[in-house]
Amino acid sequence: MKRTFVYALSAVMAVALAAPASAQDAFPDTPDNHWAYEALARLKNAGLLVGYPDGLFRGGRPASRYEMAVALNALYMKMMGVTDGLAGQIKALEESISHRGFASAAELRQVRDALAAAQSQIDGMKAWGDEIANLKRMAATFEKELASMGVDVEAMKKGFADLEKRVKALEDRKFPIAVSGDLNLWMGNGYSKDERVGITKDGRPTGIKNGNTVGVGRDFTVLHEMGLEIEGTNETGPKWGGTLVIGNTFGTTASFTSAGFNGNNAFDRVAFGDMSGVFTGSPFEEGDTDVMWQTLWVKYDTSLWGQNFSATMGRLGHQVGSYFMKRPDNTPYFRSEYWDNGDWYFDGAILDFKLGNADLTVFGGRQSDRFTTSGIDINPMAAGRSGHSYQGAGDTRPRGYGSNGFNIFVDQHLGFTADLPLGQNGNLQLNYLIFDSNSTTSLIGSSDVFNRVVVFGGDFNWKVNDRMKLNAGYSQSNLMENGTTRLDEDNSAWWAKLKYDGGRWNGYVGYRSIDPQFAAPGDWGRVGIWWNPTDVQGFMAGIGFDLSSSTKVHFGGQWYTGRDVMLADGGGLTQDDKLRVLSASLKHRLSSSWNLMLGAECVEWDLNAFSEKPRESWYRFGLSHDMGNHSKLSFMWEMSDYNGKGVTGFNPFSGSSDSRATGGFLTTQISIRF
Repeated sequence: MKRTFVYALSAVMAVALAAPASAQDAFPDTPDNHWAYEALARLKNAGLLVGYPDGLFRGGRPASRYEMAVALNALYMKMMGVTDGLAGQIKALEESISHRGFASAAELRQVRDALAAAQSQIDGMKAWGDEIANLKRMAATFEKELASMGVDVEAMKKGFADLEKRVKALEDRKFPIAVSGDLNLWMGNGYSKDERVGITKDGRPTGIKNGNTVGVGRDFTVLHEMGLEIEGTNETGPKWGGTLVIGNTFGTTASFTSAGFNGNNAFDRVAFGDMSGVFTGSPFEEGDTDVMWQTLWVKYDTSLWGQNFSATMGRLGHQVGSYFMKRPDNTPYFRSEYWDNGDWYFDGAILDFKLGNADLTVFGGRQSDRFTTSGIDINPMAAGRSGHSYQGAGDTRPRGYGSNGFNIFVDQHLGFTADLPLGQNGNLQLNYLIFDSNSTTSLIGSSDVFNRVVVFGGDFNWKVNDRMKLNAGYSQSNLMENGTTRLDEDNSAWWAKLKYDGGRWNGYVGYRSIDPQFAAPGDWGRVGIWWNPTDVQGFMAGIGFDLSSSTKVHFGGQWYTGRDVMLADGGGLTQDDKLRVLSASLKHRLSSSWNLMLGAECVEWDLNAFSEKPRESWYRFGLSHDMGNHSKLSFMWEMSDYNGKGVTGFNPFSGSSDSRATGGFLTTQISIRF
């Protein structure tokens, strides 16, 4: 019985008291070095222990039945007060949420903190359940003593029963919304070397300020971003949620002109931009603090003509596959779920149908005119290429991803995806996607125009055995003017890749061929500063080893030639043009919380028309520190050495007179998940 009483006291005190005990709160006859000193002080402060009339505790004396009855009554009153108070807090919070209307970021943070505090108290009550039943028996045992004190014992027994129901109700109760998210603080420092700016993997200069080459102390960028994820917790009716993003990671600032850097060309300084573009040639800079709803959706289950399906409507994120519809990660130096998840965001709907063992997804909506508070159109999509960016000696090297050739900016799209299971070991995904623009773009070498890109094909996955998996597929992108096809040749891609997991080692080998006019808005990789390469064919392979439980290494390579396709604009790579990519990395766990990374990447162009071989190289050193279950600190130092070797069109920055870029980039990021 005494053990039950101690457990009950511990449970209620964990919830009811948060402030530490102070010296003046203790009983005078309890030594401050006694193991029970702090606990006795807390119980006294809560009114659960009152001591003797002379103010002493007399801890060495056995407690009488009357003293146990007094403490039991005090405990009962305290527990009732805790549940009453918590119920009142929850009611006030729910009323606040229902009357709040559109909430600011600060108000959402207040709601999140209040929800977390209330949930913490509820979690602390989970220890009450069994003890309340025992306290009911104690009330019967000390009935005579409680009655002599004037306590209504029957009311207390009934109160304990009510208390049991209250605690269960509070444990089962869900708040109307759940708020979570993350906070990212990022700092980038670029520097030049030998009076040349460096270059990043996305083709941006480092070590430049006001047109001059500088060191890390002057090319200095600080960015911040917080994402608040709000979701309804209702178990019946439509589900809903959204992600509100606040930060200075989006925008552009004023242009600058530098004859020494880019031959009198003006470029905007940008942060990370609009969530989809690659800002080749643009130095890093803070944007203005901005706010946007990245997602805001409602999901419900319904039926039509006897067919059940789920519908999600609002601002949504969706992707189909690397060679069909997937957003490239345009922030290779910044890790964030909102930037890196590969989803294209649009205002529209996604319908999911279950047809036997197969799944059919229909999706579509508006892809443009979704602005942040400062007027930036977030996540614009570009598709449709006519003509290759590499024209030989008369033009610049290819950089890909909407920056070369002709393309359209998508205003709306419609897509169909059928996922067909193939027994227990595989599946076939068939896709048909339509990307429309409200304006037309001319075809190179022709009077025709187009305003639509239709992408179709399939993606096949097969589990050969427990260690080996195969992925293969085909995708084609036709350029159209409304319903009339204007270009349907030299515009496809096909690939095959076999992966093997050998336990302490793993590897892959594959082959792919991508036509020069393939134009799906996907994400199929990067070759140096060339994003989404086209007009290439060849092998790719990689192998990784676990040298120990704390050390891993990986080596990779890609070996391509041109597709040797004659285009209307006269450009393109031939089978005599070669492109080699080699990479290596080492990851080592220094301790339970610190990790080390070393890496290198080299790209070499071997063009038949030139004796020199342009080369792109990066060398990386990184450290990461796990500061807790939800916090991480990361450092990265990257050194760049780009050498165009004087080959026409292969200078690192368009319009620049220097064929080399040598410098570096240091980044620091703190990520906190809450």
